[in-house]
Amino acid sequence: GTQVTHFGITKLLGRLVAKKSARGRERGILPVLKRKIFNLQNEIPLDKLQGVLDTISNKVIPHRYTLQEEINQAMRKIRQAVRSYALETGIIETDEEQIKLRITETLRNEPLWTDVILPNITSVSAQLAKYSLTIRNLAKTISSLPGVRKKDIFDMTMELYSRSNRLEEISTKLNLFCSNKEEICYWIELSRGKARSIEEGPLRFCTAPINIGESLRQQVFEKLDTVVMTSATLTVDNKFDYFLRQIGLESAEEMPAATRLSDSGRRTTSDLLLLRLDTPFRFEQQAIVGVVEDFPEPPDAHYPEELEKFIYQVIKISGGSALILFTSYRLMDALYNRLSDAILRIGYPCMKQGDEPRHRLLTRFREDINSVLFATASFWEGIDVKGESLRCLILTRLPFRVPTEPIMEARTEYLEKQGRDAFRELDLPWAVMRFRQGFGRLIRSRTDKGAIIITDRRVVTRWYGKVFLRSLPTTEFSIARASTLLEELKRFFGHNPR
Repeated sequence: GTQVTHFGITKLLGRLVAKKSARGRERGILPVLKRKIFNLQNEIPLDKLQGVLDTISNKVIPHRYTLQEEINQAMRKIRQAVRSYALETGIIETDEEQIKLRITETLRNEPLWTDVILPNITSVSAQLAKYSLTIRNLAKTISSLPGVRKKDIFDMTMELYSRSNRLEEISTKLNLFCSNKEEICYWIELSRGKARSIEEGPLRFCTAPINIGESLRQQVFEKLDTVVMTSATLTVDNKFDYFLRQIGLESAEEMPAATRLSDSGRRTTSDLLLLRLDTPFRFEQQAIVGVVEDFPEPPDAHYPEELEKFIYQVIKISGGSALILFTSYRLMDALYNRLSDAILRIGYPCMKQGDEPRHRLLTRFREDINSVLFATASFWEGIDVKGESLRCLILTRLPFRVPTEPIMEARTEYLEKQGRDAFRELDLPWAVMRFRQGFGRLIRSRTDKGAIIITDRRVVTRWYGKVFLRSLPTTEFSIARASTLLEELKRFFGHNPR
């Protein structure tokens, strides 16, 4: 898909002309280029030199400032209108909440779209395209000057071409956002950035294809003789069905249903070979996997209270070194606020996603082997913490996507129009793959050891829970009351968790 942000546009324009230094000197590609060209006055005819300098000083740089102001005004109008609409329609309850507003057919007929979003985005796109052309023409003019083949000026001219291309690319993406194609999902994201007011928070304009399968088949699979795809999480319930549907290889006509050839997990068709390999780790020896069976289910109002008490006890037993994964920022923030001081008092530094950049949090978490990290979203995947720094992983909830997530909502409608079960074909497989990714944060090497605790008892009380458990790289689970699991953890970690 595509994404355009207000911040991204501002950052790109800032590379061309940035804020003045403390000494009042203009910074950025254009001011530096202007100074370098001025230094070539002995090598370039005066009329040509002066013409370029005048263009930069009196046209290109001022245009950048007026463009930024016009964009800021347009984005301010969109922010205010979207937030008012979200409050009036009940999409959000408070002014502080994040908004993900899907652009549906119904919304396209409302004043929010026709009077605010569409005209302002169209205007911004046109202005960016115009400025892109201005920058490109300037680069051409400079390139044609005699004596500018000096490497530093030539390199900066290439930078101008690059920035021109980026401005044009953003303009094209905004035009796509304003289009109305049935196969594309469109939405706006609006949130409050850290230490920013609502009027200055992140604003994104997003598009994504509802079904990428056909595009992948045409652009990749049909053009290449061989394609190899590997991942630790391609299967759900030990089957490749969900992944194959995602990438457009489910057609019965062109891709017959795969048939199992042996117990090794190898399957084949006339064109497709699937191989599932077991984990190289010895989970039964390296980890204890517990499921709390006596908690209220997460939607229950008493769940946060029970989870709070349990997390504190687990951290005391494990000696810190804990990663707690949530699916909700609200619950993560609430429990962190209640527990962080208490955890710090027993000697373990406590951190929360969002308080620092992701890479800095991970560095601190790795380096301080006693620390505790509360996290959600991106921390379910793609992080690698080996050894003593991570000895306890708590998965607080099955990671189902919010039903109103724009792309999930669009894909659900797409499947239901075909008479298919969106929960079984989309929501459940997606959550299982996400769950497997979260589960995989603990054991990262053959020497890692630790405990994984699942506090969402739906894995044992609901029919779909078996799919989650069957998809994990172990068959040994300790399903017990919270008090029993705490005793098991004491035995696993010993009296001294270190």
